[in-house]
Amino acid sequence: MSARRPALILFGGVLGVILLVLLLLSSMGDPPPDPSTAPLEVVANSPDDGRCLLNREDVAAGVHEVAVITESSGATVVLRDEAGQTVFQSEDPQVPPADEEPEATGVELVEGQYTALCQYPDGTTGETPLTVTAD
Repeated sequence: MSARRPALILFGGVLGVILLVLLLLSSMGDPPPDPSTAPLEVVANSPDDGRCLLNREDVAAGVHEVAVITESSGATVVLRDEAGQTVFQSEDPQVPPADEEPEATGVELVEGQYTALCQYPDGTTGETPLTVTAD
C-alpha cells in the first residue's frame, strides 16, 4: 500500500485523460449529410476551361438544395434529367439580384441519370454527370 497505490492512482488518472481526449477527438467534425438531402454545389469555371464541376458524383433520391458558384464567369447552370427535361436552372446572371436574401433553391430528384450543364455567355458549355440512386 505504500508506493503502489499512488502509482495506480496516477496511472488511472493518465488513462482517464487519454480516454477523454480520444472521446473528444472522435466527436469532432460534422457527420456526412444524409444522401437523400445532401446539398449540391455546381461550380462553373471560366469559359476558357469550359467546365462544370459538382461536389458529388451521386446522391440518393430526395429534395436537394442547389448552390451555384459561377466564379464571375456569367454562366447559367442547368440540371437535366435522362429525358433532357430541365429540372433546375440558375437565375440569369445578367439580371442583377434583388436586395433581398434569395430563398434556398431545392430540387426533387428521382432515381436516374442527370447532367449538370454550365452555359457561358460566349456559347461554350461544360457538363458533368450526376447519378441519383433509390432512397
